[in-house]
Amino acid sequence: MEFSLNQVMSAERAAMEWLCNSYSHGKGGFPHSRWMYLPSPFAWQGDYAETTGYLIENFLDFNAGVVPGLSKMAEAAGSWLIHIQSKEGYFHSGTQFKKPSAFNTAQIIFGLDVLYTKTRNEKYFRSMSDAFHWLIEAMNEDGKCEKGLYVSDYFAAYYARALWPLMLIDHKYFNSTNESKLLTSLNYLYSCKNPEGFFNNMEFYPGKAASLHTVAYTLEGFYECSRLSGLVEMRMYIVNILDRIGSMIQKHQKTPAHVYPDYKADFSFVCVTGQAQLCALYLKLYSDLRNPVYKDIAVLLFKQLLNWQIKSDSAEHNGALPSSMPVWKNYFPLRYTNWTMKFFLDACGLMKKVI
Repeated sequence: MEFSLNQVMSAERAAMEWLCNSYSHGKGGFPHSRWMYLPSPFAWQGDYAETTGYLIENFLDFNAGVVPGLSKMAEAAGSWLIHIQSKEGYFHSGTQFKKPSAFNTAQIIFGLDVLYTKTRNEKYFRSMSDAFHWLIEAMNEDGKCEKGLYVSDYFAAYYARALWPLMLIDHKYFNSTNESKLLTSLNYLYSCKNPEGFFNNMEFYPGKAASLHTVAYTLEGFYECSRLSGLVEMRMYIVNILDRIGSMIQKHQKTPAHVYPDYKADFSFVCVTGQAQLCALYLKLYSDLRNPVYKDIAVLLFKQLLNWQIKSDSAEHNGALPSSMPVWKNYFPLRYTNWTMKFFLDACGLMKKVI
């Protein structure tokens, strides 16, 4: 291993400090992103509900105590989420709050769950329950979600990561009363697997090559759902995919920006967000299966992430990660996105356990 525990903790602290600074530029939630080269008054984008929701689990659980004041900030963000939640229970897409989003609503459940677990404040449970039941009611008898899709009538494979929190809290709070419906939905998405041993329909838009970000959403979603539901065959299908992608990473010593359904890959740049997600996922695999290859891949990816982390005298830059490398490339060029920081913090928390 080419870095120390102290280096991981230092990088984790810097990333968290950047997020805390970003929160001060929002209006209750975490700003979507910051343009790298604009002055502060013009650089920060609007508050983003989805990522505010799943950042809360980093503040209260995965990276708790890394810097002071995280609990207070997480509770304030949770109160903002409740304030903007629709009466029907869903949360909106984007930063303009114009239309319902099933995926975003599901991701916010992660944060509401940990808030309720840590505080036992019923307002978080009510909000989480309203979001959960709106999502359950959005599914038809075939398991297809019919409301709040990013693209109308396109219930894509990456929505497996939306089923993960639903399965989690159905078991935790509702005695698995919705298990059958959730499994039907999971199997609907699992039918996206193809003869190549991979998945079709992993990207935000049909017919497009999947960015590493949505590939990672897909794989982590199925992996976690299969663990929760005891679906060994599905779990091993995901492990086999990660084995094949891992071989590509080791051969090229970098992650692909896009992966096609036939495993052809684009290595023209790095989707840093997806790399952080995959790093965390290989660390999970190593913890579960103890195969040292997974640790080797995670270490390679984490070392690169450490090298890309910004070092600056400015609190608006120090600790951030660009969304693409090189920074001007196709995935949110010239921006720091807050969800890149979330997945880097996930990897930091898991890497500390491995070390």
